[in-house]
Amino acid sequence: MCVAVLKKEGMALTESTIRNCWEANDDGAGFMYAEKGKLHIHKGYFSLDDFLEAYEPHKNKLAVLHFRIRTHGNIDTDNCHPFVVDNNLAFVHNGTITGVSMHDNTKSDTWHFNEQIIKELRKKYKSFFLDPIMQKLIKDSIGWSKLIFLNSKGQYSIVGESAGTWDSNCWFSNGSYKDRPKPVEVPKALPLNRTSNYQPNYSYKHDKELETGDICWVKYAISTLKPGDYVVVKYVYANNTVGCYERGRPRQEYRIPAWYLEPTSILSLKDEVQKELFKPGDFVKFTGNYNHFRKGDVATCDKIIGSKVNVFDENKQRGYLVDQELLAPVTLEEMWDADFSLPL
Repeated sequence: MCVAVLKKEGMALTESTIRNCWEANDDGAGFMYAEKGKLHIHKGYFSLDDFLEAYEPHKNKLAVLHFRIRTHGNIDTDNCHPFVVDNNLAFVHNGTITGVSMHDNTKSDTWHFNEQIIKELRKKYKSFFLDPIMQKLIKDSIGWSKLIFLNSKGQYSIVGESAGTWDSNCWFSNGSYKDRPKPVEVPKALPLNRTSNYQPNYSYKHDKELETGDICWVKYAISTLKPGDYVVVKYVYANNTVGCYERGRPRQEYRIPAWYLEPTSILSLKDEVQKELFKPGDFVKFTGNYNHFRKGDVATCDKIIGSKVNVFDENKQRGYLVDQELLAPVTLEEMWDADFSLPL
């Protein structure tokens, strides 16, 4: 997740705003500013008090701040932002970058992106970060991610600016800087995911009672999620944030505050597993890409193992263990469309 902030000169962030950023993204913080032709970078703060003490003397300067939530790599100073491109340029990132080789498990996706892409761009084209065409190329390659660059002259650029928010002469990459919104009244008949026939009893839980497997309704827009989207809880963290993913997209993970979510009911993946959605011998289709399978591909259900299904690929004559989330029942018409020979 993370939040990146560009603060214009003469505008001081309130302590409440900084605290909101920290409480939603507390795996390390940092900031940078340019002064007298030099770029100053301060990072590796793992307590809010330490960050506030270091930032206080510079609070009225043009500055770029970053508060991290770990998605890849260790929680340490090296993986805190800003990332140094060279002595005169650095940047911060909000999002997840997938188009790089993650050869070092201790380092984040942003670290790899800097080493493999940004530093090489800088060698070939010093002002790439100020060029609108290069900004568009970078944006197209990183999807919904956002970047803020700052050089030693105080020049900055934002990649993905339209996906963030300008508020009181500051730009924020997402809404985690805002005060926690008041709870909204959740309708008593939330639509369930279309793939589920489960009828809930609408026994709602509180934030701190979320469990792995819960299917939740997104109440507030955050990252690429919109109000009304459905996510599955994967992890519940001690600081009242949760790791989750969109149904049918288990590889696209988010870490967001628990109070952004409302359980649709007691419905969870465990309930669906108990309903035995699939039985050995069933034909199933993929609802998303997995391994060499593509969305819509058909395979045979071999056995049920917990929340996973062992599917058998007739073409490769081997089995694959797949999350039930990625599978759906197949109709007879779809079988014929798939040109898959049914046993007699």
